Amino acid sequence: WRSTQPHYDNLGEALLALFEVATLEGWPALMYAAMDVTEDRHAHPQRNATPAHALFYVIFVVMGSFFVMNIFVGVVVHKFQMAKERTDGASIFLTEQQRGFVDRVKVLLDAGRPKRLRVPRGDCRRAVFYVVVSEGFELAVIAAIVLNMGAISLNHYDQAKAWDDADLGLNLFFTVVFLLELVLKWVGLGPRQYFADPWNRFDAFIVLTSLVDNASEFMATFYHIPLLNAMNLSLFRIFRLARVVKLVNVNPGLKTLLQSLIV
Repeated sequence: WRSTQPHYDNLGEALLALFEVATLEGWPALMYAAMDVTEDRHAHPQRNATPAHALFYVIFVVMGSFFVMNIFVGVVVHKFQMAKERTDGASIFLTEQQRGFVDRVKVLLDAGRPKRLRVPRGDCRRAVFYVVVSEGFELAVIAAIVLNMGAISLNHYDQAKAWDDADLGLNLFFTVVFLLELVLKWVGLGPRQYFADPWNRFDAFIVLTSLVDNASEFMATFYHIPLLNAMNLSLFRIFRLARVVKLVNVNPGLKTLLQSLIV
């Protein structure tokens, strides 16, 4: 028999093993191998010969991975933010020409977003406008997104026909809800203001793909006419899951993280 890789026969291999445990990369395999070690270190391993060795790995994961590694990452991020502040918010890895390009892109992106929405003149459109820009309307849309993601997550392998019918009904219901959101925003904001917002263009694309997905699923279920093959149908369902990205727009922490990745 041979020692597992990595092992603790020398300092280098031991440090490598502890590093793998700290990064949570395959650490259960190392723990199980340690549990099979016998009292005689020259004897071959036996299953669960020393189960107490697992306690070391549990403590090391809790202390080394959950605390020490997070502290290390926190220090690195803090130093990076300090260096970024010294460069007036620009990335320390960019040259002057690259920083100028990033600044021009930011200006163009900001210019593409309406700073202040214009209120329509008609009484009906004005009433719809105040509804779609209200916080309650935004919260209702977010709730619909969360419920839609929950309904999608309930799908499972070899589910009953009743479950398939319920899934089809829920999918159609949420598609109608998001289509209604699109129509209300279109009426309240107007086409120009609606498409000026990148999030609205994203919503319109997701609603369009959802309509194609529903039409294909409806025709295949009730008329046995497959409009799309299985691969294309799965692709459209992935687009439905992309709607969860909208949650970034209402979560300051996620928005900051996304902006940091872009910048």
